Amino acid sequence: MSRRAFLAARYVSTVALTLLAGSGSLFAQGIAKFEIEASPIQLEGPARPGIYLGGVGREAAFFGDETGRFEAWSWPVKLFHDFELAFKIPDYSEPIPGRGVARHVVVRPELMTVVYSHATFTVRQHFLVPLNEPGMIVLLDVSAVTPLEIVASFRADLDLMWPAGIGGQYAYYDAGNRRFILSESRREYNGFIGSPFATEGSTHPAHAAPDAPSVFRIAVDPKVSESEFIPIVIAGGIMPRDSVAALYTRLLEQAQYDYAERVEHARVIRESFASIRSPDHELNLALEWAKVNLDEALACNPDLGCGLVAGYGPSGRGRRPGFGWFFGGDASINIFGVLPYGGFELARHGLDFQRRNRREDGKMPHEVTQSAKRTRENWYSDFPYAYYHADTTPYWVVALYQYWLQTADTAFVRASWDAVVDAYRWGLASDSDGDMVVDNTAAGLGAVEVGAIGAGLHQDIYLAGIWVESLRAVADLAAAMGEIELADEASRNFETAQRNLEREYYVDDKGLYAFGVLEDGRTNPALTVWPATAMSFKLLDRERAQNYMDTLASHRLLSDWGARMLDWDHELYHPLQYNMGTVWGFVTGFASWALYNYGRGHAGYDALWANARSTFYDALGRNPELQSGAFRRTLDTTVPHQFFATSMIPTPLFRGMLGLSADAPRNAFTFAPQLPADWRAVAIRKYPVGSSTVDIMIRHFQEGPGAACAEGSATEFTAWLTRDGEGDPLSARFAPVLSPGSRVTEVLVNGESVTYEASERPDGIQPEVTVTLDARAEVTVRYRPGVAASPRRPKPKEGQEATELRIVRYTYDASSGDYSLLVEGRGSRTYDLHLLSPCGAPTDPRGAAIAPTMEAIAPGQYVARVTFTGPEDRFVLQEIRFREPQGGTQ
Repeated sequence: MSRRAFLAARYVSTVALTLLAGSGSLFAQGIAKFEIEASPIQLEGPARPGIYLGGVGREAAFFGDETGRFEAWSWPVKLFHDFELAFKIPDYSEPIPGRGVARHVVVRPELMTVVYSHATFTVRQHFLVPLNEPGMIVLLDVSAVTPLEIVASFRADLDLMWPAGIGGQYAYYDAGNRRFILSESRREYNGFIGSPFATEGSTHPAHAAPDAPSVFRIAVDPKVSESEFIPIVIAGGIMPRDSVAALYTRLLEQAQYDYAERVEHARVIRESFASIRSPDHELNLALEWAKVNLDEALACNPDLGCGLVAGYGPSGRGRRPGFGWFFGGDASINIFGVLPYGGFELARHGLDFQRRNRREDGKMPHEVTQSAKRTRENWYSDFPYAYYHADTTPYWVVALYQYWLQTADTAFVRASWDAVVDAYRWGLASDSDGDMVVDNTAAGLGAVEVGAIGAGLHQDIYLAGIWVESLRAVADLAAAMGEIELADEASRNFETAQRNLEREYYVDDKGLYAFGVLEDGRTNPALTVWPATAMSFKLLDRERAQNYMDTLASHRLLSDWGARMLDWDHELYHPLQYNMGTVWGFVTGFASWALYNYGRGHAGYDALWANARSTFYDALGRNPELQSGAFRRTLDTTVPHQFFATSMIPTPLFRGMLGLSADAPRNAFTFAPQLPADWRAVAIRKYPVGSSTVDIMIRHFQEGPGAACAEGSATEFTAWLTRDGEGDPLSARFAPVLSPGSRVTEVLVNGESVTYEASERPDGIQPEVTVTLDARAEVTVRYRPGVAASPRRPKPKEGQEATELRIVRYTYDASSGDYSLLVEGRGSRTYDLHLLSPCGAPTDPRGAAIAPTMEAIAPGQYVARVTFTGPEDRFVLQEIRFREPQGGTQ
């Protein structure tokens, strides 16, 4: 039903209510109960004190915890904090605090629910934040065996997001309309909170914001509550009181419509954007929640317009709701994640917001508070934060480039072209030593904001890497714009900068990449996760990078719950230090992407799995900013709903494991998957390439033990590709990475044998064929399989240390027939590693005992049992070697 039709249907009842209520007051109006649907992706569990629960629309939000306490915002105004319920029953002299009887929480994309349970009542508190209104409504579904009084309390704020402020606030109870009015001397900012069922409210000193909580009471008639929700309405922001009054009434009257709109919006996100169906249900579900979360990053501000904020969390008594203002670098990083599933509108908002707020010299904003237009001093020039990061500018260029590759939206690029050229010129001017790479000393911060690791830093590899990639982006975009001279210049600069990146950061005697170049010309050789950013764009030499990949895949940087920024053996490492030891979801995503790019699929999956798993502990459906480097535990200071942690689920999933990359301007895309060895099928829906979408189904089939190895037989890796769209056909490059030791025998396209190319590396073989995709195509790779190792899927409990076995490197030497597994585990422990060997049992094992699995889940499965010697509190590296199976049977 449209909003117009819904309002028409409500017109008669609204008029009747007005006549009953009289002028200037609200009748005790309930909302007829409507069905609260179960979401296909809903999550639920026990209500936990201190665990984040929040809901977000484009213009308003609430942030609280699973026991029902919350604060409310209407951008950029904080209305109140510490809202909570208590329940008064005839048998008790004092109200029962809601936080003491909160028992269950249900998290849906469209609606959050806290369930309060007592022997005499059950109250379901539904939090509904409309998609496009500066307010929200709480619907109380009450079941009670005796009369019940609900006591609602909150602490009024009515103040702007940090660092602006209002002053002169006050609050009072409007008995005639059964609601509190929050206002200030000029009445420019106003807020209402109340309920048509309120019977009384507390009084406060006139013309002052109260120190004590504001309280109103709601009498619940059990018979009435059988058929009606008890509503609590919250409305306000930068608007006059008559506008707030109209909004308050609209929220009350349109609750069912607003709920239906949120349900439909969630369905569109779920069904219209790309999704996967794989054997790993939690990974599939984590992607669905990532799509929901990243949609919630879009905030619309009455002064600044719409853009992507960085993350959310309760502000408590302060005025900073997590990172609920506009961060340029975060937005661009998140755009890498939203593009592969089709979030093009989000990407445009994020890119355009930065373009509108760039500095005159072309530098993109690092952060813009939602109160930026209301600060006494100029936010952009008088505060140090707006432009103090350097990485935001090249990130914006690369994000725009990726947008163009995914969409072929040349018109948007053309509209942004002046900003691209300005950003490029700004970067060249920020190279103080002539190596064609932007310097931190000239441009601003990059990888780190705090900590001794940044002492004396001239340039870091994180900033350097994203700048070099931006040069490649400018070259290709300039060619598309017909700016041939600029395209040639940027291309030459890219080649120079890439050579210098390799030369300046590779440490020969360690075989690793340094963190930074110091002001005195020396290198800071610290082992960090930051080279992974450059490797995500394949900027570093593949062969020379292998030693670094060993360390990135090991415990030194990768815990069971994600990647640390700094090597845990480094003297500066501390597990709680922001830039020198904590685990971050966003760097974990870059690590995963890089590991896939450089032939370390097992470790790449470890990092992807760690990020996906963070969706299901702590705040349900959300991803935390950072965790301890020592234990699986979020920090107390963590922003619980952080979007660049979320985006690093779809980014390495699509761009790394699935190997999907679009080149829509040239009607092409690549599908180069590195699937886990134990996946036999996967389906990808609606991968976007320009105006087309592509469905991909994979089946990895073998008849049985030995069948794939017999004369004339083979394992088959088949992809069915279906295109939905008009215009020229797509050119699809199919290049799956097969397990080490495999031998390709044939490639078929639509049932016909074709010529193909193959890259043979120790970490696997990669056949490649390009097909024309008009409507449908079928590609089959037939091969004799090598021995594959199944991935690990740890689920560490809160407070647990890292203990999981790690597959650091897996290779095959064709000259000797030897497989080599470099693994890592805790000293004095024994681990089982599952191997898949359809052609029979691996032979001549060294470093582990190999035997058929007892579970017999599928034919050709074996267990390598490995015991590590050494101290229990340390990880130990050990090599497992074995040779090919003999013959074609087990």
